[in-house]
Order: sequence, then C-alpha cells, then structure tokens
Amino acid sequence: MQQTLFETAKPADGTGRKTHALRDAPQLTANALAEYLVATPVRRNAIVRASKFPPVAAIGAYSGARAFLKRLLGGRGLDLAAVREQAEAYRLRAEAEGGAFARIQANLNADYLDRVVALSNGLALPGDFYSPGPARAPKLQVGGVAVSVAPDLLVYARAGEGSYRVGAAKIRFAKGREVGAEEGRTLAALLHEYARLNLAGLGEADPGLSFVLDLATGALHHPPRAPKAVLRDVAAVCEAIGQQWPAVPAPDKAVIGPDQGAGPARSAFK
Repeated sequence: MQQTLFETAKPADGTGRKTHALRDAPQLTANALAEYLVATPVRRNAIVRASKFPPVAAIGAYSGARAFLKRLLGGRGLDLAAVREQAEAYRLRAEAEGGAFARIQANLNADYLDRVVALSNGLALPGDFYSPGPARAPKLQVGGVAVSVAPDLLVYARAGEGSYRVGAAKIRFAKGREVGAEEGRTLAALLHEYARLNLAGLGEADPGLSFVLDLATGALHHPPRAPKAVLRDVAAVCEAIGQQWPAVPAPDKAVIGPDQGAGPARSAFK
C-alpha cells in the first residue's frame, strides 16, 4: 500500500454540525501559497489540508482593524489621529466585553492599529493614492490551482494627464512571525500578476506599485526584477499541489460540508 505524507482522516464528531468545508478543486490563498514555498514539509501538509478543508467558522484575527485601515487609506489617507482613536475604541470594547473570545479579538485589533502608529514615522508607501481592494476579487489560475490574491489596497500613481500606473498591495501582521524576504517577494509577484490581469482598465500595471507591508517588522516587499521566473516556479509548485489534492484527507473528527465560496479564476502568466 502506497504511503502518503498526510495522516489518515477520522471524520464525524457525532453532532452533525459542519465544522469544515470541502473544496473539491485545488484552491489556496496567495498568503498560503507564498508561505508554502518556504515552509517545512510538515507545515506544507498543514497548509494544503487547511486549504482543502477550511474551517466553517474561521474569523480573521485582525479583520476589523484591517477593514478600517483599508477604508481609511482609500479615503483621506493615513490619518494617525483616526487610527489612534479606533485603537482606543477597540481597547474600550475589550474592557466592556463579557466573553473571552470577544475580548481577545478586540485587543488583537487594537494591537494591529498600534503597530501602524508605531511604524508611521518611517513608513513611505509607494503610490499617490489608494482605494480598498474589491470585496470579491477575481482569482488567478496558476498551474491548475485557483489562487485567491485578494489585495487589501489598489495602488495608483499619476503617469500623465488622465492616466495612471497601478498596483496591488497587502498588509500583513502576525505576532511572532515575520514575512521573510523570499515569501514577501513571491506574494508581491502574485499581487503584480493580479494587477496586470485585472486592473488594465485603470492603468498600466507597474511592479514598483505592488507590495507587501509586514507590520511586524515594517519591511516593504516588492516583486523581484524578473517576476515571471518566480511565477514559473510558483506554477510548478501549484501543479504538484494539484496532483496531491485528491488524496489529502480531512482533519481528524471533521464534519464536512460543501464550500460555497468558489468563484471563477483567470489564467495567469499569459
């Protein structure tokens, strides 16, 4: 019997309540894919499994603060007084909340915005102005895998009268885990490819306007000078993930339901 790198699944917890969705077709977020390229074999297995069987009730740790910052940058820009005020509102909410989970969420969102304020003096983001990324961004089709890039911001730079250069950006923050140089470059290359394929109606995609901001370190990651070489490597990795996908088992004791979030994807690297 052929062995796989994945553990045997032991589904069903007896409640009938769905704990995880099932994605029949290969799909990863750009964040997960960029991490996969630099991860250990054990971590790679966990990334693929979590991508095939995402938790039904997953909530982003910093989702409220991220949404606030996207709206702010897409409107009047980086207003530090507004950022401080919102961080304080989260701290007050944490004190008032009765549930431990809600308190943790509020404190995490406050920490996210505190980090933005701490970095603000040395923060010089590319571009002249920004707009929030779309709520349902198109996916890239890479080596048979649908890759959800989902930029936080669309970036614009004036290129002449009535014309612009454009890019796409992500803001990352994870306590205790920085975005490494290779991971950041890969993610930024995917953002540039997203801009090239999806933002042509707004202007010419400029790799200098696509970036990843790591709030943990203040590092700004841009695509490499030869993004197509990186993207060819990404496509090869995606082909391997696609071959593994059917054999990836569900998490231990998971109760599986259908995934409702799949959408169309555009072929990349053309």
